[in-house]
Amino acid sequence: MTPVPALLAAWILVVCTSAGQSSLHPLAHLPDPYVFRFQDQWFLFGTGKLPSFYYGDRLEANALKREKLELVFPDPTAKPAKGIWGFIPYRHTDGSWHGYATLHYGDYRVVIAHFLPEPGADWTRGKPIATWRFDKVAIGNLAAGKDTAYENKLITDDVGVLYLVYCDSGARARNVRIFAQRMSNPGSIDPSWSPRVLLGPDGYRSEDRNPGYIQIVEGPNIFRLGNRYALLYSVGDFAMNNYKLGVAYSKTLMPPPGQTYQKVLIPDPDNVWKNTGKTNEVCYLLQSEQPDWPNYCRALFSGPGLGNLVAIGNRRYLVFHAYKPDDNVRQSVDRYVWMLPVNANVDERLPMERWICPLFGPKGKT
Repeated sequence: MTPVPALLAAWILVVCTSAGQSSLHPLAHLPDPYVFRFQDQWFLFGTGKLPSFYYGDRLEANALKREKLELVFPDPTAKPAKGIWGFIPYRHTDGSWHGYATLHYGDYRVVIAHFLPEPGADWTRGKPIATWRFDKVAIGNLAAGKDTAYENKLITDDVGVLYLVYCDSGARARNVRIFAQRMSNPGSIDPSWSPRVLLGPDGYRSEDRNPGYIQIVEGPNIFRLGNRYALLYSVGDFAMNNYKLGVAYSKTLMPPPGQTYQKVLIPDPDNVWKNTGKTNEVCYLLQSEQPDWPNYCRALFSGPGLGNLVAIGNRRYLVFHAYKPDDNVRQSVDRYVWMLPVNANVDERLPMERWICPLFGPKGKT
């Protein structure tokens, strides 16, 4: 792709017109996917009607086994009234296992909880830990009205410092941003370190959840790519075509205070997004809202978000959730996990929008 306006339309036609689109099959029926690899096996955790996860030796359609996930609450009053979002496991640097999930108490009142495996449980090949016990709330306080934190991920820096990355609006009906909180240990935040904003909405119309209402930047996942950290994120309304998958970059895992990850911007000379006073707009990795904007994927799937970047052999892939293209009901639990090859290479001789490029060829291949 190129940021030169005269060539933009030609690039869209070449890259985003896909032969054999109907041949792309979902990996699993699971929203909010989190992908990781352990002991030469692939694992998909997320949110679903029935608590479960998938795993197998190959990250391919029809190659993953579904396993029941049991989350135990010793104190019945601690169990959320509505459900649990986005459970993920985490193996700490000392070899201990921990789990994290968003507890939803209804009306989008949410906190982030820490879980521990059943005593004596060990994760072995072919037998992952499937039963976890609630330990405590890590971020949020229902009694104090601090109940807007959700969508948790864990990442360590080069010297082993642990951060919990999550989303928060701070109060009801406000814009949502992505934060990082340093941890003293896997179950406790570091009280000496204030949460830091990694990315938030900047007023671009493409970032609207609902026009005239709020803007949401959520679904964080951070990966090292060359000499940059790539933060995959989502914007928009999860039930509409305006939900889409973006990427932002930083030279450091934690940008200095007052700075954030850098979004990918390109010219919008035709004002496709109907911005006022802005000549640029965000170039997303995948979007199903505007046919005249790069990486339009409506014929393949709709509402793409919650991205993971994985490497298999010498090829990189985006793994994310989205609705099937003919789904016009858009219940959140009816999202599937999809996998798409990408070219991924941080090369400062190229414009930033070319550092990760999805490939829309026949059967999802080049």
